[in-house]
This record gives sequence, C-alpha cells and structure tokens, in this order.
Amino acid sequence: MTATVVVVDNDPDILDLITALLSEENIQTITFRDGLAALRCIQAHRPTLAIIDLAMPVMDGREFIERLRKEPGPRLPIIVMSADLYAPPIDLLQADAYLAKPFDLEELLEQVKYLASQQSEPATPDTGERLSLISAKQIAPEPL
Repeated sequence: MTATVVVVDNDPDILDLITALLSEENIQTITFRDGLAALRCIQAHRPTLAIIDLAMPVMDGREFIERLRKEPGPRLPIIVMSADLYAPPIDLLQADAYLAKPFDLEELLEQVKYLASQQSEPATPDTGERLSLISAKQIAPEPL
C-alpha cells in the first residue's frame, strides 16, 4: 500500500519541493494552499498523514489541527512546519512532529517514513511519546 500525504502550505515552491521529495520515495501527495480545502479533502479521503504549515490563509494551521482533532475516527499523524522560531510546544499543537523552516529535507523524509510506518503497524497503546525534530539552526548557540 502506498502512503498518501496531504501537504498544506501557501508557498507553491514548498509544495513543489515536498512533492518532488516524496514522489522519489513513491509516496503520493495531495497539496493545498489553505487549511479549509485540505480539511474538506481529509474528511472525504483519509490520507496516511498530513504536513501542515502554521501560517496559511483562510484557515491557519492551528485552527486546522484543532478542527481535525475533533473529527471522529483514528488520529491522523501531523507534521507541523513553521518559520516561527517561537511556535507553541508540540503538545499544545496536538502534532506528532515539528520542523522549523527552513527545514532539512532528510529530516522531513525520515519523519514521514516513520509516521507512515506507524500507520501500517497494528495499533498499540499511545505511550505519549512523540518524535520531535528540531533544526540544528534552532539549537546552535548564539555567537558572543
């Protein structure tokens, strides 16, 4: 079974970049430039996971996640992307991973593969553990 990833970002270059990266790994993508259109798609056709930017028109990423988490059915894994250095903690976002823009493509691919593999395994109790990816640029010490 091929994984299907919904990617939501208002920047068409980022959508193209992520689509190209995932296509090389035989992962299907469905792209949207606003959260409302993506939410409607997810309600009709459940993907394997979603990659969401926090800053979007029509419906931002925070509202998107909040509304998605109220939907019945299995919990959809979400990777949040944001250029905002001070994004809320991952637990407050109800996301499975956070990537700061600019993000590393290998980190993104690793996280997508990990979350997609979790969807294909038998259900196990949620231990509350989530893998959080933080760009090395975020944790590098500031120059003196």
